Amino acid sequence: PAGAVPMTGKHPFLDDLYGADWAWLNRVTEPLGPYFLSSLWAGDGEGVTPLHYDCKDNFLCQLRGKKHVLLAPVARCFDVY
Repeated sequence: PAGAVPMTGKHPFLDDLYGADWAWLNRVTEPLGPYFLSSLWAGDGEGVTPLHYDCKDNFLCQLRGKKHVLLAPVARCFDVY
C-alpha cells in the first residue's frame, strides 16, 4: 500500500522488532506444548482493526506509541455484532 514501510533499511520499527527478546517468548510458551500457536501482528501505527471476537487468548505488547482497546465481557461476545 501507499506509504508502507519496507522491511529492510533503517526504521525504528525494525529496531524494536529485531531487538526483542524472542528467546523469552520461546521460554514462556514452550510449556504450552507443540500445538500452541502464536501470531505477531505488527503495524506502523496507522492500522485500524474492526470490532471482533477472538476465540483464543491474546497477549498485547505495545512497543511504541499508543493503542485504544475496547474489551467486552465474554458473556456478551455475541452482542458485539
